[in-house]
Amino acid sequence: MRLEILQENDIRLKVVLNKVMFTFKQFAIKQQRTAMKVGTDGVLLGSWVQPPSPCKNVLDIGTGTGLLALMLAQRFRLPIDAVEIDIDAALEATENVRNSPFLDYITVVNSDIRFFETTKKYDLIVCNPPFFVDSMQCPNVKRSQARHSDNLTFEVLLSVVERLLTTNGFFSVIYPINESNLFMEIARNKSLYCVRELIVYPTPRHLPKRRLMTFSFQKLPCISESLVIEQTRHCYTDEYKLLTKDFYLNF
Repeated sequence: MRLEILQENDIRLKVVLNKVMFTFKQFAIKQQRTAMKVGTDGVLLGSWVQPPSPCKNVLDIGTGTGLLALMLAQRFRLPIDAVEIDIDAALEATENVRNSPFLDYITVVNSDIRFFETTKKYDLIVCNPPFFVDSMQCPNVKRSQARHSDNLTFEVLLSVVERLLTTNGFFSVIYPINESNLFMEIARNKSLYCVRELIVYPTPRHLPKRRLMTFSFQKLPCISESLVIEQTRHCYTDEYKLLTKDFYLNF
């Protein structure tokens, strides 16, 4: 009986620890104070992004835990400015960066991106944005701010990109399929064209849920690909494992 209780407590402890800390191959994400935890969207985007050539610097809009910034630092060893509006998230991102091997590459800035002042232009801008539009907001203020697009609307985000992206730069983002169609239309009105996309299916039997997009001021043919995450529950496809193998411990 006591052994059963200990085993049950051990399982509960593992669940709690996983919520507080998410461990990747080369860094760990502490996420106790950050509203939005590590999720598939961020890992997909961080694994899929490709910078232009040459690329001198990166801007991560709404860095949260610092996940995207750390993934891109691991992949490309480029200077990254990681901007986050929430002070608790910015502090936690700073801690995650300090505890990683990539401290020299990442600068975390606590700022509303709408008022972020810089003399720089960026060759690569990335964003895993809030995307719940006109839906009921959750009672947790910080989580609501992280999940909803009230502050970072399509127009606001694209205006920031329009201002800070270099002429030959890339802007990469992820949205649900329905929202992505409107986002692409607004982007075109700002002369930002989708040059690369990845349509993501949860399983072979489900409709696509996410679209990863890369935009450029250069009007180039769009390279379109698709990806299935799971064959069945917790049985990941080879293509998903290949994309994320540099990060997930079990791949």
